[in-house]
Amino acid sequence: MAQKESDLYTLYGHISDKEKTKSVQYAHIINKNSYYTTISDTSGNFKIHYTRGDTLIISCIGYKKKEYIPEKYQKVVIDNLTLEPTSYQIARVKVRPWGDYRDFKYDFMNLSLNDPKENLHPLVWNNLSLFPNRINKSKKPEPVGGPISLIYSLVNKEERAKRKVRELKEMETKRRKIRSKYNKKIVGEIVGLKGKELDKFFKFCNFTDNYLLKNKKIDILHQVKEKYKTYSAQDSLKNQK
Repeated sequence: MAQKESDLYTLYGHISDKEKTKSVQYAHIINKNSYYTTISDTSGNFKIHYTRGDTLIISCIGYKKKEYIPEKYQKVVIDNLTLEPTSYQIARVKVRPWGDYRDFKYDFMNLSLNDPKENLHPLVWNNLSLFPNRINKSKKPEPVGGPISLIYSLVNKEERAKRKVRELKEMETKRRKIRSKYNKKIVGEIVGLKGKELDKFFKFCNFTDNYLLKNKKIDILHQVKEKYKTYSAQDSLKNQK
């Protein structure tokens, strides 16, 4: 706890399999020499602090455990790491849905069935016959604006509302994925900017959502550094004028 903040380095890493064909999700990264621990996200990216000489232990189910000693001592380090796949020997087992006939009988007698009315609006069931095969030939055709039209309208509105909710959820999922790879805090740590100057550079980067979704975090961070070189060069020219 007494360790100085100036002695800390930040590693932005990406973990993939040995052939680098897929990212390793939810791998555990533990700094053996301190209390720092983290887990890789669904894209295989992670962030952890370390000091000179620290050892990182990386482990994940389906892969061999690996020890990694960072050799770079800069404020921000970006690195790609790989894990070697492994297999496990397990004993042969037999799986049955029930232990015996008594278990089957108990589960069958206590089986909970869904009421079909739960899946439709209550106003629909008020006008819907439970016996569709019993046709009343003397009944006149349903006029426009009658109960059937009401049913269609209610179901249609409900479907549109559900579709809108799905769209909003998909949009929020995309935004969370983008924020996990690219945000002002990460950019500030990479280029060392704060406040209004950071806002200005963040706007200068102008990455599209499509680019941020398709590319890995480590590639985006490399691009941020390249953008900062261009940004700094333009700023220097303005100051000379």
